[in-house]
Amino acid sequence: MAKSVVAKSAVTSTKTSEPSESEIKEVRECNKPVPEGFTQSTTGPFDCHSYLIHCGSHNKVLVTRRRARWMPFVEMPANRTWEDGARIGLCIVLAGEDKERFTELKKTPPYSTFKCMHLMRIQVPQTLKFIKRTVYYFLLDPEVKSLKCCQPIAGADHLEWTPLDEITAGKVPHLWGPELVECCKNINERIKQKVTEFSMDEAFLYVPRDPPRNLEEDMLKSLNITQTVIERLFSDYLDVSRRSYLT
Repeated sequence: MAKSVVAKSAVTSTKTSEPSESEIKEVRECNKPVPEGFTQSTTGPFDCHSYLIHCGSHNKVLVTRRRARWMPFVEMPANRTWEDGARIGLCIVLAGEDKERFTELKKTPPYSTFKCMHLMRIQVPQTLKFIKRTVYYFLLDPEVKSLKCCQPIAGADHLEWTPLDEITAGKVPHLWGPELVECCKNINERIKQKVTEFSMDEAFLYVPRDPPRNLEEDMLKSLNITQTVIERLFSDYLDVSRRSYLT
């Protein structure tokens, strides 16, 4: 359970101190969603496949609610294509801790339709490497015997089947980001692939020049906003969110 960030006060004073950086980071880490299955990355953001798993028979979507609510996701497996890795990740999510079921799902794909809805790429300041996150839509096939549609998943009490209408109506609390609602609203339409990228070039787009080119740059220059400051802010932004606006 996450520790509460409680302002500390001295016995002889009524003033309260601001939460420390480590306390704030601890709360953030405890509230963020957690990937399914095994992860190789120990620090920092990592490439991942996230899933909009839709049961058309009951019009429900699988949602992770271990901490904040979002889409289930897995770390991208190495040395595999995105589609192959996304299929394996789907089996990991639906099988939970049931290894036999995982094998069955791999042999008999539990879906009738799948498509990549969204690709997000974000450049990390320290290494300039692009971190990738996909959102794959999977429409489950009720005819597949190995699939237990909308039933609890073994060892995965944090995963729940949520009515699509509740999600699109904004009735699901504690959402980690807007992606779940936006993607669910896109289900009933012709699914279009979307690509979003945030690079360091975009982050540095408004670094003040000398002389400034416009009033905005002139204001930033007067505040001593340098390229180093912007790089640090962008890095903090990635560390705080790790979702799509981030992602």
